[in-house]
Amino acid sequence: MVNPERKLASQEIYHGRAVNLRVDTVQKAGGTETTREVVEHSDCVAVVVVDDHDKILLVRQFRHAVEKFLLEIPAGGIEPGEEP
Repeated sequence: MVNPERKLASQEIYHGRAVNLRVDTVQKAGGTETTREVVEHSDCVAVVVVDDHDKILLVRQFRHAVEKFLLEIPAGGIEPGEEP
């Protein structure tokens, strides 16, 4: 499939330990220009575990961004060179 947008410029606005943020200027298929805000994150993997009773396993994880515990599927980061 052909990409309907063409990147014209890219500017990194934040470089952190866990994420990088950038703003891309793109030209859409009709010729208009717009910006796209992009969050770059290292590779990760998630699993959906279904038990013998068709129940899905969730983990309770504290998330600072919302300042509370959330129920999520198990997930984690992948080290460089590691296969998921």
